[in-house]
Amino acid sequence: RMQEWEETRPDKIANREVIQAGGAFIKFAYVSGGIQSLRWVTVGGNCPMCNAMNGKTISVKSSFGSKGDVINVEGTNPLTIRDTLWNPPLHQGCDCMIVNA
Repeated sequence: RMQEWEETRPDKIANREVIQAGGAFIKFAYVSGGIQSLRWVTVGGNCPMCNAMNGKTISVKSSFGSKGDVINVEGTNPLTIRDTLWNPPLHQGCDCMIVNA
């Protein structure tokens, strides 16, 4: 398992960081443009967790979830949010995004 982690972990982290940076940039652009609310939207093939988030709308001053919150979706294992969820991704492989609500 450690061998696999050494080989695959850097790519997984890089992929997640790119998606997080993109979401943070989009949020910054919306806020700079005076947008007051954001909506989580799914793109492409989605898991039940992403589908549960689809359409969730928040104020730009709020988050989509807080550290310790649990997302429970029937048929999946509960997902505990590790850090404040300001923008996607929700999990590895997530291709969700935020849009102007």
